[in-house]
Amino acid sequence: MARLDWVGLKHSEIQAHLKALRATVDAIPIDVLRLWQAQNGQPARLETLMAAAPTLEEQVAMGITLMRRGLLVWKRDGSRWIPKPLESLNDQALITQHLDLITQVGAQVTHIKDSRTGTLTGRGGWLQVEVNGIQGW
Repeated sequence: MARLDWVGLKHSEIQAHLKALRATVDAIPIDVLRLWQAQNGQPARLETLMAAAPTLEEQVAMGITLMRRGLLVWKRDGSRWIPKPLESLNDQALITQHLDLITQVGAQVTHIKDSRTGTLTGRGGWLQVEVNGIQGW
């Protein structure tokens, strides 16, 4: 259903559609660090960064994630988002570890807690990496 079709709906129906949209958007993994890396130090406007996502839902998820966490790796100058230099991120261990993991596509990893192994896909969300299962994942 197109968003403009909501105009004629009851308040409770609109609320249900918004809750469903929120659940959809929240389930989309957006990796701010991968986006930061892809910009290669080049500034961009928020709408340009969001437009790189293929669907409206992913664009909304991208915008929300950038507004929530983007300032950890970007600085804003008016409407421009400027990637912070890597050197300024090196003191943040989780960020540097995540950057290291997303560049190792295809690498074998072993989970620390239960010793199961998997293969890094290069995708993930905020400080999470996706692993294709080999032994039980």
